[in-house]
Amino acid sequence: MAYRRYKTLPTLLIFATNTITIPTDNMHRSNVFCGLSLPSEYWAKKCYLINLASASSVSINIHELFQALSMFLLNQLTFARDALQQSVERETELLDAIISVCDTSIRDYEQILNTVEHLQYDSLNVRQEVVCGMQKLQQVKRRFEEVDGLQEPTDQGNSATSADEERYQNTMKFVEKYKAMRKRMNWRDCYNQLTQKSNVIKYKNPEVLHIQFSKFKKGNQ
Repeated sequence: MAYRRYKTLPTLLIFATNTITIPTDNMHRSNVFCGLSLPSEYWAKKCYLINLASASSVSINIHELFQALSMFLLNQLTFARDALQQSVERETELLDAIISVCDTSIRDYEQILNTVEHLQYDSLNVRQEVVCGMQKLQQVKRRFEEVDGLQEPTDQGNSATSADEERYQNTMKFVEKYKAMRKRMNWRDCYNQLTQKSNVIKYKNPEVLHIQFSKFKKGNQ
């Protein structure tokens, strides 16, 4: 864009964190203070890269404004990256807590069913409410375990529930068909193929898919 507007190649100044690596034989110390020069014959007149290593390689001088600016920008990027990492960790902990609550509540519902059967208290209403509660918790858990993240709750009611159940059934049927056509089950390959399908649940990884399929088979026995 710079060339189109000004009819000349630009001079680029890149501030990079240490997560970016470039082979050392492709760059060398430049005449720009605390910067490295990169080859740029075809896309820039000159290109300079400054990272924490190059900025820290010279003695810090509080009167050198360019060095102070470089350290500020690089540290700001580092702080932002650390803050983002902490945010992701907190969100992961929250998701794990929600899934744990769902598991505990499902076990409580199962205990209610076992108690009803043990006491021979044959109440259709009680069974329906318990089964309905378990299904809703399982749907919530599956949604939080998906890769594509959380979705806002809708007012579609039963239609949304049936759509989730359809995706779940499609997923389990795909795994069943894949397993039946092979002598040895390869969960990673099955997971990779499943991610290419539509109207299925895309779990975080092959291990989660394996666990969900085992629960599905156990529930159908």
